[in-house]
Amino acid sequence: MTDQYEHKAKDWDEVPWKMELAEETFKAICSRVDIPPDAHLVDLGGGTGLLTLNFLNNVSQITVVDTSQAMLAVLREKIKAYQLTNVEIVEEALSTGTIPPASCDVIISMLTLHHVDYIADLFQEFHTALVPGGKIALVDLVTEDGDFHPADAQYVHDGFDPQILEALLESTGFENIDIDLFSSVTREMDAGGTKAFPLFLISAEKG
Repeated sequence: MTDQYEHKAKDWDEVPWKMELAEETFKAICSRVDIPPDAHLVDLGGGTGLLTLNFLNNVSQITVVDTSQAMLAVLREKIKAYQLTNVEIVEEALSTGTIPPASCDVIISMLTLHHVDYIADLFQEFHTALVPGGKIALVDLVTEDGDFHPADAQYVHDGFDPQILEALLESTGFENIDIDLFSSVTREMDAGGTKAFPLFLISAEKG
């Protein structure tokens, strides 16, 4: 599969709206999810670690799961440069066995869900990987018309109806589900002008 981030990864962390969103997402997750200091945190689609590494002082172990070699190469440079010993990289898609059952306390993601085909299966993988009482905190696009991505982007969903995700989480066995339309991203359109895309944060606990 072609790595759609091959030519974007190097400058990924320098894009202002991505930097701002990572900071805002970090603060939002911390304000809504109780994360113990000895937690093992998994970031699905963590890429360069732009969001993930904000949690370095909040948890004891971090695992970044991603399929982009280019994005993870940037993260590996950071790990080496800062001599990080508690950040692990898993270069593959999240599927059965990627994360051992009941081995992590928190799973987060930022703008990753809409790249995943089978969301119900993904939520089941989350549920299996989490310890009892483990939590998820997922940020993604509210249903949009496809304008968020450039024409050459590879993605599956034009955002989501958060209520549908809530129903999927409930059927998977998650409890205490909370949905917050907490932010938006404003992008410049090819045809001119700008457009705002609302984002939701959905959190839940493994029952």
